[in-house]
Amino acid sequence: MSCGEPDARERARPVRRAGASKPPGASRAWRLASDPTRDGRYVTVDVDADGEGLVSHAGSALLAQVADKTGLTRALSRRLWSMKERRSGHDPGRVVRDVAVMLADGGECLSDLGALRDQQPLFGEVASNSTAFRVIERIASDPELLDGLRAAHAIARSRAWELGVKPQR
Repeated sequence: MSCGEPDARERARPVRRAGASKPPGASRAWRLASDPTRDGRYVTVDVDADGEGLVSHAGSALLAQVADKTGLTRALSRRLWSMKERRSGHDPGRVVRDVAVMLADGGECLSDLGALRDQQPLFGEVASNSTAFRVIERIASDPELLDGLRAAHAIARSRAWELGVKPQR
């Protein structure tokens, strides 16, 4: 990074700061901010209808934050840890989370992870297509890993319900 170039946290910040004046008749805006994520990223999203400072996939970044806040990402990481081959390799739980976010965002194949990968300030480091393929293939072929995936889902669902998002019957 060269001198004067903002780091990822500064690039991820919205263009308009809180308290900045808005033109008359501008729409009402909402600011959604998060605590730093596990990899030190801050995700701040200004929801505004003025069309300035647009970032695609911002809603998907919020979905990734929900997975983190409900403990889904952590539970996936713990349950799938046995498949990690290198200490410096991608966390299988994060890979599964990123694949789920990509699918929820309308992706249809693993190469669509590129949409997340291209926006590192929002999503952090996203695994390559081949890494994601190996993770999914290994989970699909190992009943114990599939059970771990189901257990992680149950943990996150329970946590979400504790937070008050239990479905009404």
